[in-house]
Amino acid sequence: MKYLRFILVLAMVLSSVAIAAAQETVSITIRCKASPPEEDWRCNNFAEVEEQVEAELGIQLELDLVQDNKDWGEYKNEFVLASEAGEAPDIVLSGHEDIGAWAPAGFIIPLDDLIAQHEAFEDVVPALWDSQKYAGEVYAVPQDAEARPIFYSKLLLRDLGWTEEEIESLPERVMNGEYTFEDMIATAQEAVDEGVVDEGNGFWHRPSNGPDFLYYYYGMGGQVLDDEGNLVVDRAPCSGCTNCLAAWSRAG
Repeated sequence: MKYLRFILVLAMVLSSVAIAAAQETVSITIRCKASPPEEDWRCNNFAEVEEQVEAELGIQLELDLVQDNKDWGEYKNEFVLASEAGEAPDIVLSGHEDIGAWAPAGFIIPLDDLIAQHEAFEDVVPALWDSQKYAGEVYAVPQDAEARPIFYSKLLLRDLGWTEEEIESLPERVMNGEYTFEDMIATAQEAVDEGVVDEGNGFWHRPSNGPDFLYYYYGMGGQVLDDEGNLVVDRAPCSGCTNCLAAWSRAG
């Protein structure tokens, strides 16, 4: 599961740092989901600044970097069980969607006061902090932010008869609301009907379970929280999403 990825700082880290002056060595265990060698920087970045932190705090760090590519469900369940057993890592990588469950369970702690002590956090995009909050307090530090772009083939649009002006102006027309999602589906249907692409290849959405289907739900006016912060499901937008997916599948 991918969403925005974040590093959640736990109580044990802060306890260790708070008494670091009285210790010669501070041991920190950091748990990350990674697929080395292509994607292992989320844990490795701690090792890269290890000497800098040691020099600034006057301590000796002992880092235990634990990273593998477990399924997200198994990975998160491992953390929950370890937390309940009192054996959780000091820092864990996860999605901001877990804050709402882990904060009230006591697995993570608010970081507002600590964040305010470090100027480096002033460089974070302000809007990202909202996704790190639970009950008005910040429980996590943004580590990266993902985007969900839509890719299109200029070559296939040419084969479909689009002019160069139509192709090059597409991003601007999307921004101006002149070319909508419905227009994209119609273009995909035309490409299938004209034989420019094989049936089923006009538009590809996420092929597995995940949060990306929420975009359709939000686009149809759906909400996940009401004004009082309660979880809600809007049946009409939810039905609209499933009906759209079913219609796209039937259309090929």
